[in-house]
Amino acid sequence: SEHLVSVIDVDDENGIQFLVIEYVNGPAAGSYLKQAKQAGRIGLPETEALDICIAATKGLVAAHAERLVHRDIKPDNILIPKNRDGGQLNLCAAKLTDLGLVRGADITQSLTGGGVCLGTPGYMSPEQALDAKHATQSSDIFGMGATLYALLSGYAPFTGTALMKVFLATRNEPHVPIQRFRSDVSGGTARLLDCCLEKEPARRWTSAAALLEGLEAC
Repeated sequence: SEHLVSVIDVDDENGIQFLVIEYVNGPAAGSYLKQAKQAGRIGLPETEALDICIAATKGLVAAHAERLVHRDIKPDNILIPKNRDGGQLNLCAAKLTDLGLVRGADITQSLTGGGVCLGTPGYMSPEQALDAKHATQSSDIFGMGATLYALLSGYAPFTGTALMKVFLATRNEPHVPIQRFRSDVSGGTARLLDCCLEKEPARRWTSAAALLEGLEAC
């Protein structure tokens, strides 16, 4: 998929395994959000945040079609390339990257091992925060919703002064509705976020493809 950072080659040197991957000439969505906040804005305009997440979700649809689970979707893991002339950013060409925590749905061991906390607090689903082995494609839908929430509000939907507080908030506390931060966000986007951030996986969007349709409708 053009919305996943490509792997060009795989090799090893003196026992060190490495990947050669595509270079993306542009910032991460997290850096783009930081620039907006430094300019005095709460978050990105709704249309920009949606464009970024639509593009990244297209990459996620392709990964899920291969029965892969990303496990670490967040603004810093979405790259926004510049146009070919090196000028403006092409938000609609954003690419999902950092597949280091990817796990196959049909295998029992990932490259990074199991039984430990893998992912980013505040963006991880409740089931993944409990045990990384419980992460499924539905966990990625939660992560994409958390990413869209952060791009709009400036912060992950779950925060805390300590790691355990973030995990407990993710598992037990409802997220603050996005329109409390941004009254200008449309009702459709607010409802989409509420569905993505449901505590129970069965109550979220049924697939990345369904989420993509919802984002495009917004």
